[in-house]
Amino acid sequence: MDTFKMVIVSAGFIAVVISFTESLYPSEKYSRQLKYIFSLIMILTIAEPFISEDIEFIETVGSIETASAQLAEESENVFAYFKTSVENNINTELFRFLEENHITAEEIKTSINISDSGSISINEIEIAVKNTAWEGEIIALIQKHMGKEISVKIKESSGYE
Repeated sequence: MDTFKMVIVSAGFIAVVISFTESLYPSEKYSRQLKYIFSLIMILTIAEPFISEDIEFIETVGSIETASAQLAEESENVFAYFKTSVENNINTELFRFLEENHITAEEIKTSINISDSGSISINEIEIAVKNTAWEGEIIALIQKHMGKEISVKIKESSGYE
């Protein structure tokens, strides 16, 4: 970064010197030659850090790769958090729905899929209840509420919570 600052300051200084000397030279006769000389000086001033290898592009590329990897990891973490939040919201809604229908669920696990376009689909709902005798009725009730295409599994709760 210091090298780039030096290049910018040098270019600004050279531009000021060019403007100053253009106002001082005696006639238009030498203006073309002076412009060439100052242009050459400016190009050499700007190119000098690159020629002397003060700027290392390998470090810059490494920094970009590191930042890209960190961004990808954070993106995955955000996606996982979002997915878990959606699953928890569905579970909470199902607990409420089942309670309204006088069914006590011990545990509900929802598995969802989020596509690249952002659409959310429920893969499977697993419900743990104390008595699985009403399994068919519970599945029918959930599918009526959530959609017929959703896979619903009922299991007997272990009672160790």
